[in-house]
Parts: sequence; C-alpha cells; structure tokens
Amino acid sequence: MKLSRLFAAAGIPCRLPDREITGVTSDSRCVYEGFIFVAVRGAQTDGGRFAADAVRRGAAVIVAETEPEGLQVGDTEVSVVIVPSAREAIARLCSAWYFADAVERGGRRPRIIAVTGTNGKTTVTHMITAILSAAGYKTGLIGTVGCFLGGERIVAPDGMTTPAPENFYRIMYEMYCGGAEFIVFEASSHGIAQGRLAGLPLVGPLEAAVFTNLTPEHLDYHRDMEDYFHVKARLFTEFSPAVSVVNVDDQYGERIAAMCTGRLITTGVRDDTIAEWKAVEREFYGTGGVGYLLSSPDLTLRVFCPTPGGFTYINTLEALACAIAVGVDPAVAQEAIRVFYGVKGRIERVKTDATKFSGDVFIDYAHTPAALEGLLRTVRAFTDTRHRIVLLFGCGGDRDKAKRPLMGEIASRLSDYVIITSDNRRGEAAWRIIADIMSGYNVNTPHIIISDRETAIRYAIMEAKDGDVILLAGKGHETYEDAGGIKRPFDEREVVFAAVNDRYRIMNGR
Repeated sequence: MKLSRLFAAAGIPCRLPDREITGVTSDSRCVYEGFIFVAVRGAQTDGGRFAADAVRRGAAVIVAETEPEGLQVGDTEVSVVIVPSAREAIARLCSAWYFADAVERGGRRPRIIAVTGTNGKTTVTHMITAILSAAGYKTGLIGTVGCFLGGERIVAPDGMTTPAPENFYRIMYEMYCGGAEFIVFEASSHGIAQGRLAGLPLVGPLEAAVFTNLTPEHLDYHRDMEDYFHVKARLFTEFSPAVSVVNVDDQYGERIAAMCTGRLITTGVRDDTIAEWKAVEREFYGTGGVGYLLSSPDLTLRVFCPTPGGFTYINTLEALACAIAVGVDPAVAQEAIRVFYGVKGRIERVKTDATKFSGDVFIDYAHTPAALEGLLRTVRAFTDTRHRIVLLFGCGGDRDKAKRPLMGEIASRLSDYVIITSDNRRGEAAWRIIADIMSGYNVNTPHIIISDRETAIRYAIMEAKDGDVILLAGKGHETYEDAGGIKRPFDEREVVFAAVNDRYRIMNGR
C-alpha cells in the first residue's frame, strides 16, 4: 500500500515522499523491509529505544511521539513522523492497513457492538452473539475467552481481553473477509485507555455500546475509581454509539447515561431502579436458572435463562435490550436466551461422576471483590443449609494489591470453609499475596493456606464432606498457571477429575 494512501486513511498528517509500505508494527522484531515501525511508549519500556533496531531490519518509516534518541539514520532512506499519541497511531494505521479498501469501495462493513464494565462483559458478549446468531446473522466475537466467527475459534495470539492493535484489527479483518455481519467485542479499560479502539471507525459503524457495571478493579493501573470511570465513559463519549445500553443500578451507570448521545436504553433490576427496561416478577430456580418479566415502555416479555446466578437477570436484560435495539425480533431473542447455558468458566459446573463424589464443584472467573461476592451469594441461594460452601481462591501477582484484603474479608464472611491458594502469582512471591489476603480475613472462619493450587484443589476434593459445594474461583476459562513469569498448562477440570478418581479409589480400597 502507498504511504500517502495509508496515512490518509488513518487520518494522520504526513508530508513524506510517497513510497510503497509493506506492513505496520510496534514490535521491532517483526519489522521487514518497507515496514512502518511505531515506537509506543509503554509502562516499562519506551519503544523509541528500538527504533535503531527497526531501521537495521528495514523500516521505511518511524512513527513516534518524539524524535527517537540514538537513531543514527545516516544515509538510509528512513523517515520519522511525529504524532501526539503513538498508541492511537498504531491503532489507526493497523485499521487503515486492513480496511482502507473497504472504506474506499463503500461496500458492506460489519456492524460493531462493544461491551464494557468491570464484571459481566464476557457473558453479555456471548449472550448478544448467541441472539444475533439465532437471528441468522453471521457474528464475530472477540473477548476474554477467545475469538470466534460463527462459533468457530479464531486464534488470537496475545490473549488480551481487547487485543493489541496489530492483532485486534487483523482479527476483525479476518471476520470481515469471513462474512461477519456483526462483530461483538469486550472493550477493556486498558484497551480504551491505551487507544486500541482509535481505528474502530474504519472497521464499521458502532451500532451499540453496553455498560455492565463498575466496581474496584485494575486500580494498580488506573489512579483511582474516578479515573477508571472516566476511561470506561470514553466508549460512550468519544465513539458515539448509535445505541447505548446502560445499567443504571449504580451511580456510575447513571453518570454514563447522562453523557450519552444517540438512543439511550437504561436497564436495571433493583426494586427502586430508575431504568426503562426492568426485570420484574423475578424468579430464582437455583442451579436451574432464572426467570422474570421484562418490562419496558415498548415491550413486555417473559424471560427464562438456564444460566444460574443473580447476575443473570441484568446480563440477560442488557443482552436482550442491545440485540432488540439493533433489529432482532424479540421472540427470536427470547428463545436464544432460553437455551443459553452459560460461558466456560462462568459458574461452570464440573460434571463429576455422582457415584464417586457426592458434592458439587463449580469453576468461576470471579477475581474481583464484587464478582466474588456475587458468586458466593448466588451459590448460597441454591445451597442446602445443611451443606458447606467451600471456597478456594487466590489473587493475581503483580496486579491490584488493594483488592486482596477486600476479597479476604468477603471470602471469610460468605463462605463456610476457605482454602487460600495461588492464582497466577507471576513474579510475586505467593506468601506476600496470601499475607495481603489474610490482612482482611476474619480468622474465625475455618480456613487453610495451601499455596500450590493443584495441591489445594486435591485437598478440597479429598477432604470434602457429603453435599459440599466447592467453588474454584479466579481462573475460570484459563488453562494455564503463571508462576515466576512462566506459563505452564493447568486445567482445573483435569485436576478435579483426577482427584475425584483418587478419592474414590482410596475410599474403596482400590
């Protein structure tokens, strides 16, 4: 692609002589002859330090916020473009690289739906995707659990909720080429703050944006809750979605609703909610799911969803509101939710052999205070009072430390027995993380500390009493454990199955 055409499509001023460009990257190791290298300033490293390496590998253009230090251009043909934000530049350039042709032709482009919030993003995006698919739309999905098109997984190399721009726009382009009519994605606060969405307007129209909720999370990255809030709000203020679906059951949702332009749909489940779309006459069927009457100014609908949990009320309400707003028939949406059995790693029941183990084991991604409390309250609601709730959890290393004592307090308040363990300690010592958790823990609640997660799970199974409900919180869909910066394969389901079999053999003398 010609340099002039690429920069024009990206909306970046450039007066350089025109030439052929062969690719765009922010990783100097991926540079080839004729590439544009964007020097992104990160939390740990300034990409400008690698500009010279990019030139040696054949970079034709360096895009940076300041003149890269130590760049000895000499008689090479490299040029430098200075931009206000390198992060936004890489997003715009990557988007233009893939979608400039589609924009210039004026043909079909996918319709975009973005979901943001602390908790519920994954479930809501999957629900919306299920509804759109049931309505006959070929739909792409990008999020925490992975990337899918029409139900088929697309490999996403970096594993981020909102992938890095080089991957994000490549994946969207693959979906576009594969016939995607809608692309639904999780918009993380990091993705918004780091400008990864800056190229979104080239991909297609933002048909809808959904706000789930806001609770303490990522406060190691954001200065405070107010900063975290303003980052989330940018999805609604900077990208002007045609429809905004906002949960107004907390103050943050109310504030975002007040900022929205375009069509606004407010949702809520509280008895005193100010929302237009409400879940009333709510019924809870334990592990069988939930039911309610959807009440809105234009629609009344009886809703049932087999996904258990109190959070299913608001998740289904937002998914239904969004899908119906973009044109899905309410009856089709209603039926799609009726057969939605959940997402891997979200209150996922591990199907153990009932003849070998009399308890229940659930795996859930709950890794924030609000998510952990919601999980425990949900499980308490369907657990026989004669049986124990046994919680196994830890907190991630090199991440938000402020939430650790909060999660310790919640665990001790809402569980009958707690096993404190590791959960992706990364480069941090397990004992330091556990000490932070224990600083908020009420030691009157029975507990044990077992830092190795596999050993902890085996202990939970081996020591289980009849009817115990064992919750493995924190990892959810993940099938790895990050210790010392090394990721090793680790699937909690496999550990549970092996432990159940071992317990059965021991108890039966086999």
